[in-house]
Amino acid sequence: MKLSTAIVRFETQLRADGRSERTRQAYLRDLRKLLTWLGKDVPVTAITPDALARFLGDGNGTHSPLTVNRTKTV
Repeated sequence: MKLSTAIVRFETQLRADGRSERTRQAYLRDLRKLLTWLGKDVPVTAITPDALARFLGDGNGTHSPLTVNRTKTV
């Protein structure tokens, strides 16, 4: 499954779980940033822990601890 498809399905699951609009938007914003950072829509299985670590470290200090922790839980 491609990341863009997984994001749509994750949003559906967040809604079904009754997550607030703000929570959903925060998670989706982080995932869309990852999609943009990757530069192409890749299969989820191709996203390695190393790639995620580089994504989180590539913010030049723009990723707050809250964002990093939230991203790790997705």
